Amino acid sequence: MRHILEVNRVTKDFTPPLSFGKLLKLDFKRGIPVRALEDVSFCLERGKILAVLGPNGAGKTTLLKIIATLLLPNKGAVFFNGSDLEEKIKMSVGLVAEEE
Repeated sequence: MRHILEVNRVTKDFTPPLSFGKLLKLDFKRGIPVRALEDVSFCLERGKILAVLGPNGAGKTTLLKIIATLLLPNKGAVFFNGSDLEEKIKMSVGLVAEEE
């Protein structure tokens, strides 16, 4: 098996609480979710290094939290060493986010 990590069509939506929308002066009155990731797919080969780059709000932290199983995607799947078992991923992947 060549791929150690496979991200397959991952999509993540968030529906912030109404009070959060008011705080940021955004219109969430209709319960419209905010899409953080849409249809993200890639494979990482064994022995390679992954860098995730992008502007603020691009979904980098959301993607890494999904890979680390701290968040669940609304659609799609993440496979680690060919398996989608959460325990296998949790034993091998760690995430330290600066803001948390």
